[in-house]
Amino acid sequence: MDAHSSNFPRTNVATRENFVWSASKTGCLELSSMAPGTLFLLPWLIMFTKLVLVGSHLELILTHAAITLPVVIWVLLPYMDALPRELVESAQIDGARQDQILRLVAIPIVSGGMVVAAILSFVFSWNYFIFALVLSDIRTKTAIVASTATGLLSCDAASITVCAMWMIGTFAEAAS
Repeated sequence: MDAHSSNFPRTNVATRENFVWSASKTGCLELSSMAPGTLFLLPWLIMFTKLVLVGSHLELILTHAAITLPVVIWVLLPYMDALPRELVESAQIDGARQDQILRLVAIPIVSGGMVVAAILSFVFSWNYFIFALVLSDIRTKTAIVASTATGLLSCDAASITVCAMWMIGTFAEAAS
């Protein structure tokens, strides 16, 4: 499960339960998006070193989830707000559980927003190449870090684009 799909239910709850975004919550989301990612690198490294997680898969998962969470929330909230409440209420009257409402009603309607969120999550994670480079070891390197470290690809824009297109193609093929 990637970062954007695990955040989808949270966004759904935030819109359905009339969640009010206070200035402090929106400010934190905006700050995390506006600040350069390298600003967070040293604190993350220190934190994961103290937790003895440096070089683990959990560390990379948490890092990429934290990187993509703000953008996924900002992208999915308008889509979830546009979901007609009458559809959700109709499904509840018909006896659907919350997970069925999410799977059978909400996801088909907001799937376009989920695709946008997935693409932006991928781009944000890709742009934070430095996190994967510093926080991973030989067992947990991401594809781009491993390919540049072994010399398979030089770290120029053309090779990164080719690698990204291959990954998108693989993702699209797996999704269908």
